[in-house]
Amino acid sequence: MLSLKNVQVLYDRAIEAVRDVSLDVPAGAIVALLGSNGAGKSTILKAISGVLAQEDGEIVNGSVYLDNMPISGRSPREIVRAGLLQVPEGRALFATLTVEENLLMGGVTRSRAACARTIEQIYTLFPRVKERRSQIAGYLSGGEQQMVAVGRALMGQPRLLMLDEPSLGLAPQIVDAIFEALLALNRDSALTILLVEQNARLALDVASYGYILENGRIVLDGPSEKLRANDDVQEFYLGFSARTAQEHARREALQATQAVALVSALLDIIGVSKRFGGLTAVQDVSLKVEAGLICSLIGPNGAGKTTLFNLISAVFRPSAGQILFAGQDLTRLPTHALARLGIARTFQNLAVFKHETVVNNILVGMHTRLRTDAISAAVFLGRARAEEIRARERVEEIIDFLEIEDIRDHPVGSLSYGLQKRVELGRALAISPKLLLLDEMVSGMNQEEREDIARFILDLKEELGTTILMVEHDMGIVMDISDHVCVMNEGRKIADGTPSQVAQNEAVVAAYLGAKRAAA
Repeated sequence: MLSLKNVQVLYDRAIEAVRDVSLDVPAGAIVALLGSNGAGKSTILKAISGVLAQEDGEIVNGSVYLDNMPISGRSPREIVRAGLLQVPEGRALFATLTVEENLLMGGVTRSRAACARTIEQIYTLFPRVKERRSQIAGYLSGGEQQMVAVGRALMGQPRLLMLDEPSLGLAPQIVDAIFEALLALNRDSALTILLVEQNARLALDVASYGYILENGRIVLDGPSEKLRANDDVQEFYLGFSARTAQEHARREALQATQAVALVSALLDIIGVSKRFGGLTAVQDVSLKVEAGLICSLIGPNGAGKTTLFNLISAVFRPSAGQILFAGQDLTRLPTHALARLGIARTFQNLAVFKHETVVNNILVGMHTRLRTDAISAAVFLGRARAEEIRARERVEEIIDFLEIEDIRDHPVGSLSYGLQKRVELGRALAISPKLLLLDEMVSGMNQEEREDIARFILDLKEELGTTILMVEHDMGIVMDISDHVCVMNEGRKIADGTPSQVAQNEAVVAAYLGAKRAAA
């Protein structure tokens, strides 16, 4: 039905996002396209949908075919009329319109009677959407919005439905409901589905065939059952497989025998739970992060990792349990107090001042270390001058450590994504943190940038003794640099231990790669 032949995509006529990609989506099948952030998955969907030009992208080699006819040069409108519809990452609903108005937007090319029939089918598929039909879409939960986004695409009567990260950020119960609906559509209506997912367990459970994309290239493909059992796939998603487990175990044993200092828990999470109304996002999680070590928090999308990070950094208050830092209870402290204690954080989505220079962005991180009042700072004498000198000396140390001397005076918004993430790390380092929380630091980076960040993290541990807790999806980095790994799934901790122990844990393998869902 759909095929890509040797497709190469460039952005801005220079940045290669996809190289020599070929794949096939047979009629009536569910095909999964897997890979980490920045692998090129969304770019492939945009290439199929004909929307690359909106982001200064283009197919420079190869072509996309529908029923053996090239469609690469067609407009997005023509591609939609041909029956290829996409549910984009982030849902892209019209936030000020009602649910039903959003659905009707998806049927703009069809008659009113046809739209009415399809809406009733969507309401049968998603009863919750029917209950919310008159509500403003922007006020719905993320899961409800995703259901509306799927419904809007179905309003166009697709031959091929493409979904970009449909499980991202959603609770497991909602994800299950959406995926069961997709299975029903495929089973009952023979709807062809191309599913882009980071969550391999979910994707391989519903798909009959999968492709794994890395750095813009297809590195592996095959039937779902074979991919799930493949050593290379386990290595990709878990960092290493059974064939390399012994090597990692030997390395961990050697490191243990070489350790001469006793370590103690700098961060102690005790029975922490977080409920949002009737939804439990984190349930009875306990974790010790030892001083001077690197601990990674991993798990599929929606596992509760970022919620736990937000609990540690006082963005949320726990519904139950305690969080202790160096013996002090954090659960009632305001967020700004954590910086004074020596806890710093980066964010999954960039949080930098894009119009300010690199130097000024890092200086912002020094704010909690300054004691001068506003009047003294304005006069800039005595203590104020001394503090300014010390702050700038600290910034210079960070710039040197992160190897960003040549961009020090550049506006951060003019830098590449990888360098912006490095500047954000520099701002977190400004307070000389005892505990550094890193939320998906390498997400969206190329291989060279990932290796640089991994090197900096190791240097922070080994040279400065910084304790690091990181949420990360890049299992290669997690398994290579972590001392301890904690795995979450559906809000619960399902395993923790050394990297080799965790990678061989059956519950972890099931959480990432899963078992085939019943077809019924």
